[in-house]
Amino acid sequence: AAALASDKFDARVNPFEIAAFLEDAASQAVRAADELSSVLENTRERVELKTLAQEARALTELGRSHAERLRALAFWALAGKTGDARWLAKSRESMARAAAHWKELSALTASVYLPFDDPLRAGNGFTWASQLPQFERLLAQIEKQTAKARKKKQKTEGEPELKLPERFERAQFTEPSVELTRRKGALS
Repeated sequence: AAALASDKFDARVNPFEIAAFLEDAASQAVRAADELSSVLENTRERVELKTLAQEARALTELGRSHAERLRALAFWALAGKTGDARWLAKSRESMARAAAHWKELSALTASVYLPFDDPLRAGNGFTWASQLPQFERLLAQIEKQTAKARKKKQKTEGEPELKLPERFERAQFTEPSVELTRRKGALS
């Protein structure tokens, strides 16, 4: 957050670049799912390919959810680092999109996966849907922080629109593979 807030060069990959990379991977997964779906019409291995296509769609939603959650947390950190609570609105929007993607992931996988036990990470009876309350808790924390900012009379919405420094803004909306390749070349 410090590098994002100061617009100083930092050679490390920033959260927005990682989110863009995840979005790129998710787009590739959905393209693969679409290709598999078109192949389904002319094959005997329909069940296997249908399952593979469904897995690709689930990976798409997982990647997009993680990308949006990463953006939400980076915006949250910017609000804390800069003292400008307007970043919280961006955080809330990104977290809501992350939750929507997770809900879609839950719907896609509900008929495929049985609950399983993962005592080290997810606990007993893990399902994708069982993780939805975490999004509600994160959204509630963002709302709580926004309410505190309003009490302090910090600006929480409105003009001028907040913009990330150009190099971070670009990473949010461009093909990350191109940006990271360019960056790798510059660093080597």
